[in-house]
Amino acid sequence: MIRQRQSAIEIRLQLRELIDQAKSIKPSLAVRLSNLLRWIKDKQITQKLSVVDFLSEIILDANFWLILQTLTPEQKQQFYRDEKISPAE
Repeated sequence: MIRQRQSAIEIRLQLRELIDQAKSIKPSLAVRLSNLLRWIKDKQITQKLSVVDFLSEIILDANFWLILQTLTPEQKQQFYRDEKISPAE
């Protein structure tokens, strides 16, 4: 899937949203995302395309993980069956 590269502003906004979500679901993830946000705050990340791609992937993965954490065990099992993946993936 080809996605348009995100801007630094979009990345910061998404990280802030994820931090707010993670505070109630997994506080340690919120702390790690906060550290990441603090690290990129003053960086010129838009000029470093590999860093932008890396941060976009972290955002995508963290968002997916947080969604999975809100599912019941039965819903998770159904999701794994529907997507034909094992829980370890």
